[in-house]
Amino acid sequence: MRTFSALLFASTLTACAAGHPGETPRHGDGGTPDAGAPVEDAGPPEDAGSVTDAGGADAGAPTDAGGARDAGGLDAGPPLGPCGAEPCGLWVLRDDGASWAPSPIGSGAFAPAAPIEAAFDVESLGIAYVLTATTYHVLRLSDRAWTSAGTRDDLFPQASGVSLVAATAVPASHGGELDEEGVQLAGAGTVYVYDLNVTTRAVVFVSAITDFGDAWTSPEAPVRTEIQAEFLDITNEHGWNTASPSALCGARPTTVGPYIGLLTSSRVHLHEAGSCFEFSESVPRASFPPFARANAPDAASVGAAFYNAGDLWILAP
Repeated sequence: MRTFSALLFASTLTACAAGHPGETPRHGDGGTPDAGAPVEDAGPPEDAGSVTDAGGADAGAPTDAGGARDAGGLDAGPPLGPCGAEPCGLWVLRDDGASWAPSPIGSGAFAPAAPIEAAFDVESLGIAYVLTATTYHVLRLSDRAWTSAGTRDDLFPQASGVSLVAATAVPASHGGELDEEGVQLAGAGTVYVYDLNVTTRAVVFVSAITDFGDAWTSPEAPVRTEIQAEFLDITNEHGWNTASPSALCGARPTTVGPYIGLLTSSRVHLHEAGSCFEFSESVPRASFPPFARANAPDAASVGAAFYNAGDLWILAP
């Protein structure tokens, strides 16, 4: 059984092991050009008026008569978006790159058809579990293919009927038992903690947390009902969180390791999760490095998030 201290929302969770301190939204007139006077009435070919005066060759005809430009059959329609004719539903920022890669959410028997509430990745398997109010859907990250689906209560019955604000998973490689990931599903008032076996994918309920600790009384903590999504970055490898644990709580480290990024419509709240288990100063959403990159999803497009092997993923609600 593995839990991770202060990851997600519960700063009172026990560390998963001694190694703990330290994987889209959603979704002119058709008139015939004026033929003008019959060709035989336009005068002889050498008559200069045949070019400018004859109705059949009137330069204004194609535009004014609603021909090539206005006829519905030739109307190009509105310009295509970054995901073509479909709405974007999924964005990936690869390895702190210069631009996000957006795509449609995808389709098929296993794709979500209801609004997405939360998501978490299983890093060692290269997959993510995407959760709606009543279903779960497994996304293979290598090709963004939906590979299976089922009823959410089959995996997480203790959270039945709970509207989730976020979810996260502690990678099995991060201390503890290498065949288990610690999963947390967060509602506004309760965090549900589970162990997920990466070999069998069996899920075992661990506990329900309702006391989130003093950190959540800080003015830098988000209002829980305003949380859109969150992600867990175990190493802070890209340096997106610039806080200092030493300055934050007097701890020895001067740079952040594990932290959680909690996203609201206007800000990113940063919860240090290796030494202090406190919130550092929140930052405007547009100032947080990933969201300053090209093609970043706007605030209304954020329904779930997770961080997997250096990549940040966002799914539309």
